[in-house]
Amino acid sequence: MRNSIVLLIVVALTMSALAFGAENNTVPLEIVASPQTNPTTKYAAEELSKYLGEITDTKVPINTEAGNANVRIMLTLPDSPYFSDVLKAYPSDINLLKGTDGYAVRRRGETIFLIADCPKGLLNGIYRFLMKNTDIIWPRPANGIAIFTQTKNLKFTVTDYLDLPKFKYRGWGWNYSRTVWVDELDEWRARMCFNRAGGPHTKKNEARERRLGYVGGYYTEGKSIGHNMVSYWLPVKQFGTDHPDYYMFVDGNRYLKNNANPCYTHPEVPDVIAKRIIEEIDSLDYTPSVMIVQNSDQGLTCECPECVKPIQLPDGSLLEKDDEAFRSTQFFIFFNRIARQVGAKYPDVLIQTYGYFFTAIPPKVKLEPNIAISYCPYIRNDKEPLSGPSNQRWWKRTNDWLKLTSNLMLREYYYSSMQYPRPLA
Repeated sequence: MRNSIVLLIVVALTMSALAFGAENNTVPLEIVASPQTNPTTKYAAEELSKYLGEITDTKVPINTEAGNANVRIMLTLPDSPYFSDVLKAYPSDINLLKGTDGYAVRRRGETIFLIADCPKGLLNGIYRFLMKNTDIIWPRPANGIAIFTQTKNLKFTVTDYLDLPKFKYRGWGWNYSRTVWVDELDEWRARMCFNRAGGPHTKKNEARERRLGYVGGYYTEGKSIGHNMVSYWLPVKQFGTDHPDYYMFVDGNRYLKNNANPCYTHPEVPDVIAKRIIEEIDSLDYTPSVMIVQNSDQGLTCECPECVKPIQLPDGSLLEKDDEAFRSTQFFIFFNRIARQVGAKYPDVLIQTYGYFFTAIPPKVKLEPNIAISYCPYIRNDKEPLSGPSNQRWWKRTNDWLKLTSNLMLREYYYSSMQYPRPLA
């Protein structure tokens, strides 16, 4: 067992196994990476060198040009000086990898090419390469622990394949305050080939997230996170004095707190929030894949006269306020207006919101294509599968959501509590 920070490379092969070992004072293995200023590529090379070295108890150099090693692994990106030769040899791989954080592994003689379209793809690739060609695992985020069998004669047996992600957005939630330090947790996420960091993209986190490929890859979040519809996008401090009517009307009064939900029928509120989202994207030095705009962490909703009126659906029927889907439908009529305005300027940016509390119920209206749902079956029976007998209501909702959108994320709660059945694993 070794304690360390780990990355994996994936390599596959249809020819005989490629082995290396220290003989006659030769260099058994080298990693070739073009001179890099990108921190993710640099980190990928360093991690590969580190763990191949620990597994074989040898020094694995990182060179900018091919040397005289017995075996070499070439980390290949579109800006690598040897990319044109790789393109000629593997044009199909290059085409399929475009716009993804997948990778390909190809072997020519004693050279293994790890090919990606972005640095995050290289990082994913080295982790998977190590996992497929050794028995290394990173079982949990705990001081960078890595477990593997040491060998003096490592054989690469998987060195010829293409690995494209099945899901564009991959991540695992965690409660930082109850577990491990953020650095090691995000490093563990990277080893699992996730492309979603656990926290907001702040200046404090930026260096780590760029190193791990969470920024500058093909799926990146904007700066805000969590239940932020009012607290971040419609803060009471900014709008409450002049526009108390922007916020929900509850028990005869406007609820002027940052855990409020907006008045969903107010004609100005979608425009205000959409304008602020667009300004935020404009201010970033990258175009994020997703902006987080999620309703507050409570079930209270506006009781003003307009918000309790029946909703006329596209087919002409009326949805009454006592219908289970009334509040969810009302919310997504409101949210569609935000998404349309943001999509007019940034059509490739998803606007993520919760399917939580009253919005856990699928609405009776279509969703704009740039809306992503973080679906939260928050009170289901965790002792059974989502499809189990006691969870049939949630199972039906899940399938109904899938009829509305393919931009559906499942937000589970296994990590949220110290008590069974939600153990802090």
